[in-house]
Amino acid sequence: MPRFATAVGCLLTLLVVLAPAPAWADGVTLNFVPGTTYETDALTGYTTHGSDMAGMRVTAYFTDGSSQVAFWAEAGISGPGAYGTGWSLLEDGDTFSSPWFLANTSGKGLTRFVLDGEFGDTVFDVENDDFGTAGSYLGLVFTVDPNLKTPIVVTYRDQIRLTGQPVVGDLYRQMEVVFSDPAGLASGQRLTFWQDTDSSALDGGITAVDTPAPPGLLLALIGAVPLLARRRRG
Repeated sequence: MPRFATAVGCLLTLLVVLAPAPAWADGVTLNFVPGTTYETDALTGYTTHGSDMAGMRVTAYFTDGSSQVAFWAEAGISGPGAYGTGWSLLEDGDTFSSPWFLANTSGKGLTRFVLDGEFGDTVFDVENDDFGTAGSYLGLVFTVDPNLKTPIVVTYRDQIRLTGQPVVGDLYRQMEVVFSDPAGLASGQRLTFWQDTDSSALDGGITAVDTPAPPGLLLALIGAVPLLARRRRG
C-alpha cells in the first residue's frame, strides 16, 4: 500500500479514537459540544432553586414546524417555570434533587426544547463524580423518569469557565432535549426529568470569551492597510 494511503488511514483511525463518543444512560443519549467558551466571575454556590433561574429562555418546537419562546418566571400559576401556549416547563426546588416537569397540552407533538441559561444567569452542571468548577460542587446530568419509553437525545453546548481560569468541562450554557420519536411528546403527556443547575453570582454575568482572530486574517488585514491608504490618496 502507498505510504500516503497508509498515513491517511492511520490519521482517520486516530480521529475516530479521539472523537468524543456520546454517552448512553437510562434511555438518554448525551452529547457534549464545547462550542463557544463563556465565562462568569463566580457562582453563587452549589444550591440553585427553580426560583433562581428567572429570565432563562426556553424554546419549544412542535411537529407542525412551529416554535414558541417563553422566559422563565420566578413565580407562576403553578410555581417557577416557563409558561407557553399549550405547554409549560416547571421546577420548584433544589435542581440537584427536585424534578422538572414538562407538560404538553398544545394539541400537537412537542419534538424538542432548548434551555438557554445565559439569559437567566444559569449554567447546567453535568459533573457527577467530582466537585468540578469552584463553587459548583457536584452536578447531575439529565436523567429521566424510568417509566418513559421514548429515547431522548440531550446535547449540552457552550462550555463555561470562571473568569481567568481554565475550562473544567462540567458547566454548559445551553441544553437541548430532542425526542427521537418523530411524533415527539404527544399532547396530553408529561415528561419528568432531573438536571442540576448553578447560578452566576452577577446579573448578566455569563459572557462569551473574546476569540482572537486567526493569524492569517490578521496578516490579511495588515496587508490591506497600505492599499486602503493609497486608494484614499488617489
